[in-house]
Amino acid sequence: MQEQLRAQILTDPPKFHFWHGKHSAGGFLNSDFEDFDELLKLLPPGAESRNFIETGAGLSTLWFLANEFRVVSFTLEKIADAVNGYLRDGYPELAGQWTCFTGKSERNLVPFTNGEKQDAFDIALIDGNHAIATVFADYVGLNLCLKKGGLLIVDDVRLPGPRLLDQLLMQLTDDWEHVWTQERGKWKCYRKTTDADVRIGNCKEFSFYVPPPGQRSLLRRVKTKAGKLLGL
Repeated sequence: MQEQLRAQILTDPPKFHFWHGKHSAGGFLNSDFEDFDELLKLLPPGAESRNFIETGAGLSTLWFLANEFRVVSFTLEKIADAVNGYLRDGYPELAGQWTCFTGKSERNLVPFTNGEKQDAFDIALIDGNHAIATVFADYVGLNLCLKKGGLLIVDDVRLPGPRLLDQLLMQLTDDWEHVWTQERGKWKCYRKTTDADVRIGNCKEFSFYVPPPGQRSLLRRVKTKAGKLLGL
């Protein structure tokens, strides 16, 4: 079942998204899934079960299901319905390994961490709404879920929100180790090296950044908006 799904993703991927007036399989290519296979080799050995959590959903959801992960996704209802229908019709045995929460991840992810055993996930992917405040809210929630030694993938780092998070992670060298940059520069991966809680604090790390013109006012607002979303 898993091998059949892997082959389907590589040869005839389903188109769950609707971008720019047409249906799309999303932003991940076959080369990205080859990289994901390499990332799996970086996980600590000996885990009895493997868990993947993401903001957004689509081919990444299917790929990790095909690699025998339990998958938890936070995404829009229309995407959730499309992925669920695809699994129900073609791969019902895998559908039971997927849990999905619909709506805004910045609203749903942090409450999820209150009821979920923290440090339970091996890999986390930030690939939902790329607005600056949402990306940082996703980071806070996913970090709480991620094991020490687990991997955090930040997609679309050429966009303002993910790029700012990438810059922050590059500064937090006591907490995160950069382990992979996708060859097109589309996404990066970091290994969590600490048991400490999220260390954004008063965002003093942002003093290192010199955002391009037009982004500086957004950067000044991200502390307040993200703090309100998270109840900080």
